[in-house]
Order: sequence, then C-alpha cells, then structure tokens
Amino acid sequence: MKKMGFGPKFIAMIQLLYKSPAARIRINDMLTESFELGRGTRQGCPLSPLLFNIYIEPLAVSIRQDSRVAGFGVMGKQDRISLYADDILFFIHQTESTLPRVIELVNLFCNFSGLEVNWAKTTLLPIDELRGSFDNSISRLSISETMKYLGIATSAKTQDYLQLNLIPLLQKLKSKIKIWQKILSAREDRISLIKMVVLHQVLYVLRNSTIWIEDKYFRLIEPKNKDLTQEE
Repeated sequence: MKKMGFGPKFIAMIQLLYKSPAARIRINDMLTESFELGRGTRQGCPLSPLLFNIYIEPLAVSIRQDSRVAGFGVMGKQDRISLYADDILFFIHQTESTLPRVIELVNLFCNFSGLEVNWAKTTLLPIDELRGSFDNSISRLSISETMKYLGIATSAKTQDYLQLNLIPLLQKLKSKIKIWQKILSAREDRISLIKMVVLHQVLYVLRNSTIWIEDKYFRLIEPKNKDLTQEE
C-alpha cells in the first residue's frame, strides 16, 4: 500500500482493523466460539473487496504494461484486462504469442501472492478468424462457444445475447411467479417482491445488452408482472 501512495496514517488504520482478526460462525440460531483468522479477510467486511483490489492490482499493472501482451484496440486504446474482485477477463489479440505470456504472468503473480487459479473454470472464447484453426495445445484451456462473466452469458455472436440471457431469465421468473402467487396473497407484498427480486434481475440483463432490444421482448416481461400483482 505504501508503494501505491497510501499515507502512513491510513495504512496504520487498516493494520489496526486487521490486527489479530477473529470471527464466529452462525449455525441456525447458534454461534460458535470465537477463533482467529490465519489468513485472508473477514467475509462480509466492506473493506475486504477494496483491499483485494489493491492486492491484485500488481497483476493488472503487469498485464497492461507488458509489450508482449497484445490487447483489443478500441477507439485508439488497448483493452487487455477487466477485473471485478477475483473475476478476471482478458482481452487478447495475436493469441499464439499473447496467451502463453498472459499465463506466464498469472503464474508468476500466483507464486508471489499465494493465490491460486482454478484453471478448470478458466475458459477461452475465440471471437475472430482463429476460431477454427487455433492450436490450444499451448494452454490446454477449455474452448467454449459461450461463457459467463459477472452473471452475463457472452457469445462471439452478439445477436445471441437475448437468447442466452433474457429468455432464460424470463422462463425462470415465470416458474417462480407461480410459486409466489400461492404464497403471497396481499398485492402490496407481491409489488414489493417485484421491486426487490424481479426488477433488478431484468434491468441488469437489459442494461448490459450489446444489441438493440425490440419492443416484443418488453411485451414478454409485462404479462409476468401482471400475473404476480393481480388479485386472486
């Protein structure tokens, strides 16, 4: 943190908060005895994801500054990496030369930091002319036509976005609404459920859409909300 420009007073406060951290586990209505945390941060602590962002930033810097890592050129800038806590997405070009270098940098960072990569859950999504000819023996990673990042299914074919995300979500909500109709009798409770559960899920998918959404998809959403709010 000192090398990143954080002042001594701020660092001292963080050290005070995380000196000899302890935790307890709740099982139903019972709490275990307090025990010390040997490594990591407390789950649920609002500082934890921010501290992890600082912790993993050296990896992001090494990827961005390495001349052997070719990223995607967009509007005069090169995108190479996107991070949200421990979910990492690489944008790479010239795959045969760039991918081995990215794997090398990731392994180097893991050796120094103590973090481990779950390579079984790491997926390659080719989106260019190399899709049919790419030699994956250099990485041995699985190649997929689709992948999920932060809850959004992605494909090389942008026109598949709604079929991969919105339609499955609406089908899942439809089955849930049938159950909620039997449990919740008051209209106020059903409206609250729409605001807390249905609305934010649908909006998340719509806001992240990579294509124009036609009116017919909104007509698919409307009846489901009416089904839940109408009186029996």
